[in-house]
Order: sequence, then C-alpha cells, then structure tokens
Amino acid sequence: MSSNLTVGHTGSPQGTDSDPPSRQTSRARESPSMRAFGTAPSPSATMAKRACPYQDQATLTLYPGAHHDAPPIFSMTFCIALHPSASGHFDIYDASTPATTFAGLPVDRKVNGFDSDVFVVSGKTQNDHDFYYTLVLFYQAQTIHYATVGYYYFDGKQQKVIHTLKIGGNYRPRWPGKGVLASPTTNDLAKRACSTSGLSTLKIDAYEHPHVLTIDYCTAYSPQGDGQTFVLYGASTPATTFAYVRTYVLNGYHMDEIKVTGEDHQKHSFSYDLALFYKGNSIAYVDFGNFAWSLIPGSIATRYSLTIGTTVVKHYPGTD
Repeated sequence: MSSNLTVGHTGSPQGTDSDPPSRQTSRARESPSMRAFGTAPSPSATMAKRACPYQDQATLTLYPGAHHDAPPIFSMTFCIALHPSASGHFDIYDASTPATTFAGLPVDRKVNGFDSDVFVVSGKTQNDHDFYYTLVLFYQAQTIHYATVGYYYFDGKQQKVIHTLKIGGNYRPRWPGKGVLASPTTNDLAKRACSTSGLSTLKIDAYEHPHVLTIDYCTAYSPQGDGQTFVLYGASTPATTFAYVRTYVLNGYHMDEIKVTGEDHQKHSFSYDLALFYKGNSIAYVDFGNFAWSLIPGSIATRYSLTIGTTVVKHYPGTD
C-alpha cells in the first residue's frame, strides 16, 4: 500500500500513484435498510439485505464505555470484499445505515507481521443523527484477523466505546496491541493512526499571550462524493471534529474549506477555519482564520504554521 498525498508542489491531477476510481470514490453507497441507535441488532434481518456473499457480510456493534455487558448503542451491517489496490486490500460498501460512506485511507503500515487498512466511516442513523468513526482491519493475505475502532463521534461529540465485529458469522478479536499508531513526534500526543507522510502538526501562536496551541492529526488524499478531496481525522486534542464546508476553485487552485472545533487538554474550547489549496493530490498552500479560543476571550491575533509529513506548507499568498 502507498500514500497518494503529496505536499508542497503541484503535479498532474492524477499524481504519480493514483488509485482506481472505485477506491477514490470510497465506495460511497446508500442503503434503504436502516439501523437505529439504542436498539439491539438483529443480524438475521439486516444481513439478508446486503448485496454480497454471506462470508463477506459484516456486523459492527458498539457498546458504551469499556464493557460490552451493557445494551449496544449502535449497530450496522455492511459488506467487506477482497479488492487489492494501490491504497488498500479490502473494500467496504453497502451499509445498512443511511447516507454512509467508507473512505479508505492510503496508509502504508505493517504491524507485528500484519498489514492494515484504515477507513473513515461516516453516516446517519435512522433518527437522522450523525456518526463518525475510524475502522482498522489487520490482515494477512486474504484473512482479517483483528479489528479496532477509534475516534467515535455521535452528533459531533466524541464517545468512548468498545466494539464487536462479526464477518461471515465469525467474530474478529479486537487488536491487542498499540503498534498501529504512527511514531510519536516531540509532542507525546502525536501518536496518530496514519502514515508519516500524512502526519500533520498545526501550531497556533497567539500574539501578546504566552500560549501556543498545538494540534496533531492526519491528512489523507481521499476524494469524496460531495467534492471534498482531503480528509482530516484523528486529532490529538479532545472532542475535535473536522467539518467539511465546501470546495471551489480560486486562482487556479482547488480549495477545500474545513471548520475545526474542539477542546484543548485543559477543557478550553477552540475553533478555526482551515483552507487547503491543491492541484490533483498535491497541497500547495494553506490558509487559516477565524480563530477563537476560550482561554483568551475576545479577538485574537495569531500566527500559525502547518507541517504535513516533513514539509512546512506555505501560506496562501493570494486574496479572494
């Protein structure tokens, strides 16, 4: 597996290692079958509605906290199919939840003898609540041995959960180790679940205040059906979400606008707007604005720097 993300120069729209269209669109599909929060799953009913062989049918169930002796808070079924490509080994599709997408992220990771595929899963429940989580599959050859779920959000709020995953009638154990995470940087919170080329650090310096907010997260080239090209996920700060706003063309560059909200580790809330300017799969510039931080009331003058991989991304020089 290889990462398609490049930073700091603008190549051709296809880059040098582009994925097949089936991976680039993340297998985004909708299903008329729906699952509600707060109700126990009924696999026999939902499994029959999946458009795949029984051995590829999967049920993911989430439980609150760290124990699965409580009633489940979420259950969904989908298909997992073997589909080797430049950015992964498996495809996930045909969710039982509405408006659900599976964004396969181009990570290159081998842990303790296992390869891994990483997916960002987002969608809606039957009652129109938003959900979001990351799913990592650990496999050897054609067999998935372990799985892990992280960064679970319900209506924009992160929740601690434990999961079970059944594929073809057999449960897959939870990943027992911590080796899936990228090597830490000088910030001990920077153990992000992505390749080093996508590991991102944003430093925000508030002028006239002795405070700097540093956030580590993952940036991945993963075109979505709504126009978004780059997916941000896995923030080191608590309760942090990356909300896609829009994409448009400005001065010859495509631009993804993203609204970021969260808390620092002292429970101070923050928010800001981030814009990534790119051509193809190459990020050329970044812009930052509308920063608010409850630690410092009122208008805040800031300077910032964004590093993706080992490259410091240039500030956007143009004007809108």
